[in-house]
Amino acid sequence: MGENRFLTIGSEEFGDEPRRVFARVDQIDGEVAFLDAVDAAWFEAAFQEVATFETWRDRAVEAPIYVFELSSRFLEPLFSAGLFANYLDKEGQGEPDLWLEIAVGNAGLEARIYQNLFGEARTIRISQMRPASEDIARKLSSAFSLDAYEVGKSDIENALTGHASGIEWIGVYDVGQGSANGLCDVSAMPRTYFDLGGGVLGNAHTFSPLLQNFCFTQNPPVLLSHWDWDHWSSGARFPAAGNMDWIVPNQALGAVHATFAAGLAAKGKLRVWPNTLPSVSVGQLQIVRCQGKGRNHSGLAVEVAGPRGEAPILLGGDARYNVVPGALNSSYTSVVVPHHGADMRNRATPVCPRLPASRAAYSCGVNNSFGHPRNVTERDHDGSGWDHQSRHKVPWIDRNTMALRPVSLGHIGLTWGANHILPPQPCGGSLCSLQLNQS
Repeated sequence: MGENRFLTIGSEEFGDEPRRVFARVDQIDGEVAFLDAVDAAWFEAAFQEVATFETWRDRAVEAPIYVFELSSRFLEPLFSAGLFANYLDKEGQGEPDLWLEIAVGNAGLEARIYQNLFGEARTIRISQMRPASEDIARKLSSAFSLDAYEVGKSDIENALTGHASGIEWIGVYDVGQGSANGLCDVSAMPRTYFDLGGGVLGNAHTFSPLLQNFCFTQNPPVLLSHWDWDHWSSGARFPAAGNMDWIVPNQALGAVHATFAAGLAAKGKLRVWPNTLPSVSVGQLQIVRCQGKGRNHSGLAVEVAGPRGEAPILLGGDARYNVVPGALNSSYTSVVVPHHGADMRNRATPVCPRLPASRAAYSCGVNNSFGHPRNVTERDHDGSGWDHQSRHKVPWIDRNTMALRPVSLGHIGLTWGANHILPPQPCGGSLCSLQLNQS
């Protein structure tokens, strides 16, 4: 199976604009909303009768898909009373299956369209925006549903067996405004990935050209925290990632996410974590399903115990700590700060044990459009003992992937012991660009 044009590096040039699309609200950040869209005429013609994820899988490579960026205030009249504010502050799900029909014209509301996940946007006009018909909404939700690919606990355990022990380092990789983490052996070679993302859309410029490839030597499975583009996009940047097993949460998707998932499914590499499964323990990994609402807070988090039984390191994707079961009552050697240092609208953080190896790691991009990391997030962590340079603490134990730019990549190495000597890459950099550069 080939790759969809929207997900392919080198296909960033603009094509013809769609005249009409079906779209769902993918994410809202303050005054800006992003919509995941598919060409309406194409979808209507391709799915006149049956629309399932299997039928989408077979047509996804040719699907004309897009991302729209517009002012979030344009959407407010389309939400049921009281739900829009909940969606904005991530406390609620909004209406995840509120499918819109959008017409593009020569006049109307100003918006921007992306025709490639890694490309630039251009300005368009939305002449009409209304809820899609019930029949179309039903077909869209069915076509993008991952229900048929849910697997059992034993399938997840089997995919991770052999990849969940012997972990001595956690690589927090400098992928710009995104997230990618390697659960690595003593030589810092990834045995498993937790997220494999990077800067996309308006933050694609934050992904450094110095990062030429990831390491797939040990056939590491990928655990996906949740379905945000900046958490899986390097799976599209580097096609070899599509040959790894992906364990992903079952969340409501739009066309872009479903297209990436379809590529994995076509290769037999998609394993969907069922929403009824609270946790799985394999080797050093304790993987839990987060208990919050909305995509950020209902995905997967992982605690990685030290190789000699040391207190774990917590990786939670974009989930605030209070939705990760037990997180606020646990002791962690280190934490990867949620959501790139965004304001999580919940002040609680785990308390730092002040071990020699303790670190608070931030993964974000230089000059990112969200202003991450936020001062309030740094203050909250500093107040819980994770001493921050920005709060004038010496020595500071926060680390940021942006710290070494533009001279080099800022890959962070987290470990458990007092020895912070970073191991050299076994390949010397000839096969990947994952040399850990700060500890």
